[in-house]
Amino acid sequence: MIRKRIIDPILGFLKQGVSPSSLAWAITAGIVIAYIPVFGIATLICLSAIWVFRLNPAVVLLANQIAYPLQFVLYLPFLRTGEWLFSAPKIPFSVSEIFGMAKENLWSVISLLWQSTLYALVVWVVISIPIALILYYVLKIVISRFSAASLSQTLPRQ
Repeated sequence: MIRKRIIDPILGFLKQGVSPSSLAWAITAGIVIAYIPVFGIATLICLSAIWVFRLNPAVVLLANQIAYPLQFVLYLPFLRTGEWLFSAPKIPFSVSEIFGMAKENLWSVISLLWQSTLYALVVWVVISIPIALILYYVLKIVISRFSAASLSQTLPRQ
């Protein structure tokens, strides 16, 4: 399953002439954007990154879709870390509490969620910079070795 969904597509991109370095950057961008703590904007940010940094669209979007579950896993930790970092009040996460607050003052609920999301975005940026650099260098090494091994297997023996 992993070979079919991850390794074979990477080999395909390498065979098409995509360099290990650009492949590593595209995968890194897709993964880092996947766990942004704002739901519904990852694809738009991926498309922007593809355009601005001239990344391979298929690689970025494939990596983003594979890593997408990280957004759900990391959303609450980003939110709570942002609240802690900025000494902000914790958002109540029960549906009944949020509806109760919305009945009293809808604007305060929108404001509270907006502010906490901004704090979570700050945490995401701070954490993602070193993660992206480490991930890029690790992927570049792995893909380069993978590429060399793949290339040696496809070359005819003399």
